Amino acid sequence: MPGLAGKQEAPKQVDASGTEHGGDQPDLIAVALSSIAAGGAAGAALVSAALAAFHDRLTDTLPLTIFAGLVVAVALGWTLARAVGDVWRRGVTAALAAFGTLILAGLAAPADIVAGRAGLVGYAALLAAGAVVAARGAKRVARG
Repeated sequence: MPGLAGKQEAPKQVDASGTEHGGDQPDLIAVALSSIAAGGAAGAALVSAALAAFHDRLTDTLPLTIFAGLVVAVALGWTLARAVGDVWRRGVTAALAAFGTLILAGLAAPADIVAGRAGLVGYAALLAAGAVVAARGAKRVARG
């Protein structure tokens, strides 16, 4: 049964010479989900940290900050989903990571309202830690 344990049992096939093929392979769904989580969290961490750093000059930096977060999310989602293999599925994984960045970066507004810059810095640190954990999980699952 596939799961987040990292491997799924594929049916073994025997060729004409009697050699078995198949067996364990990475759980591609777990790789994709971990890649989405890592990319989304990393992109949102960048946006939140930049919002904290440029808190007084948001009108000048906000579009560039969001664009940079989206680039990080797509790049990390694409890179970590390497084990998926199929270009279309990797592209969907990267796009979902970008969408995750937008959702998670939108949650920086309540952190700013409640605690100001300190809330943004804390939220960015939480997102960065989540991105590291998810990226490690994606790499571990991809290795099998």
